[in-house]
Amino acid sequence: MGCLGIDPRCCSTHRHDFIALFLTDTPHIEHFCITVPDYDPDTAEERLRASGLDVIRREDRVFFRDPDGLLVQISGPPGGAGTSRV
Repeated sequence: MGCLGIDPRCCSTHRHDFIALFLTDTPHIEHFCITVPDYDPDTAEERLRASGLDVIRREDRVFFRDPDGLLVQISGPPGGAGTSRV
């Protein structure tokens, strides 16, 4: 397996950055993730809600929709504290 346990044929990494691509019936972007140093999901959720965003919380993962409707995940660096596989 490759990065984050994903088949290496659909995942590319560079240092702490990665992109995972999956074959589906309909091409689309499911979500993208922005990593934040010293990530804390409670703080991320609180700050996003304070900014007026609707937040989706799934365990230690925090998501919101951008103005174009794309799902954005906030997380810590891969393998760091407070991170989760997508």
